[in-house]
Amino acid sequence: MKIKIPKKILMALDYLIIFDPISLIFVLLITLAGYGSQQMVVAGNPPWWVTAFNIQNLLFFTAIFLISGSIFILNQNNHYYQKSRKNKLSPIEKGDVDGKIAKKIAVIAMIVGLAIMLLFQKLFLVGVALIIVILRGFLHNLLNINKKDKGGLWIFSNLIFASLLFLFGWLIKGAISPEIVVYYLPYLAQSVSFLILVFLLDSNMLYKSYKNGEEIIHMGDRKFLIWLAGLMAVIAFALGLRNNDPLISHSMLLALVLYIILIFKVNHLWIVRTISYSALFFVFFISSQFPWFFLFAVIAYYLAKKYYHDRFDLIFPNFGNIEELEENDVNN
Repeated sequence: MKIKIPKKILMALDYLIIFDPISLIFVLLITLAGYGSQQMVVAGNPPWWVTAFNIQNLLFFTAIFLISGSIFILNQNNHYYQKSRKNKLSPIEKGDVDGKIAKKIAVIAMIVGLAIMLLFQKLFLVGVALIIVILRGFLHNLLNINKKDKGGLWIFSNLIFASLLFLFGWLIKGAISPEIVVYYLPYLAQSVSFLILVFLLDSNMLYKSYKNGEEIIHMGDRKFLIWLAGLMAVIAFALGLRNNDPLISHSMLLALVLYIILIFKVNHLWIVRTISYSALFFVFFISSQFPWFFLFAVIAYYLAKKYYHDRFDLIFPNFGNIEELEENDVNN
């Protein structure tokens, strides 16, 4: 028997979900990748099973959590005023959280995040955080960059965001150095591959048709993008292997099997599988070196999954119901 979350608790969770916990998993993933890469430069080998409690590092990751979360809140608020609320997953976009209250929460979260970094006199980190806030807010809200209308710019803006997060993680551990470019290249290739697939997934309403109940993405430039995503995945693996970086090389080695299948079976279902399992592999290998992150990722994912199901009666994608989602999509 499934336990349903009481309505009062669900309404209280609205104010936590607006921080977009799923997106924050990816924010912390790339930040931890930067942190771990810097550790490899300093110690000469990857960090392994870092269980020591370091209050300063915990506070720094809390800061990027709050700052990134505040950006996501402002983005959701912007969507509410610019687009229809139909099929939106955010309590702000659905009107369940007042936009003015959401803005206040975002401002407080951002101030607290920046104050944490100032507490440790990491002025360069504060500068990077401010660049993240200003650039992300400008590109997403003022220029209204979105996947549907400005796919190329959307991918580019997200790559800038990922680069700054990697730099932030690197600077938590130590000073900036030329090695950062070498260690970031495989993650850049991985990010390009992942963003291409997300673009195809979220924009598939423009390019899809059905044959015998199965969704088919039209060939042409869509097929080219699948091949490009696969090529970037191979590059990410090769560069990670060259850097002796198990975080990226091991996770991409497993993911390459999915990309190979996707190239020969181009449809919505396999795009979902490739994105989902590739992300899972990355979480697994990051957690093998930073086990406390696994606890956060599991709680954030299943809290969001249960919330969306009980609050809005929406099936949140996981690895057991992908076929069910595909079937529902076809029927609708």
